Amino acid sequence: MIRARIGVLVPAGNPTVEPEFYRMAPAGVTIHFARLDSGAGAPGTPEAMEQRTLGYLDALPGAVRSLAHLRPAVLVLAHTAVSYLNRAVGEAALVARLTELAGTPATTAAGAITAGRHPLPRVDQCGWPCLLASLGIRDRRLSSAPRRGQHL
Repeated sequence: MIRARIGVLVPAGNPTVEPEFYRMAPAGVTIHFARLDSGAGAPGTPEAMEQRTLGYLDALPGAVRSLAHLRPAVLVLAHTAVSYLNRAVGEAALVARLTELAGTPATTAAGAITAGRHPLPRVDQCGWPCLLASLGIRDRRLSSAPRRGQHL
């Protein structure tokens, strides 16, 4: 039984995000990905890296739209470089833009890193709902995710 869906935006060349999310997903929570393709910048130079990263921002509407049809409980932008370019002052606007595009709560990798500076509860002690709530993700579809060791 699917309890909730998580939508994840990933840069075109990132091979690690999918396996990590699949391994961490609680039972009953499915993970769905969309690739961001900037179509800009040749690899190897700082200027090209900035061009590609800005291109990912331009690619957000199409990628988010492809995930929004699935009605995920939350949307995650799994690309820290976008937040580096946006800087901390632009993070809230980026999250607001993602939330508006997706019609669901959104967060970024940088937002998760920031939240991670504070002690988090252990998932084996309080369960996934507690951990997700501590990250500011509150959604009834995720709140019923089973604790570790519980069965559907």
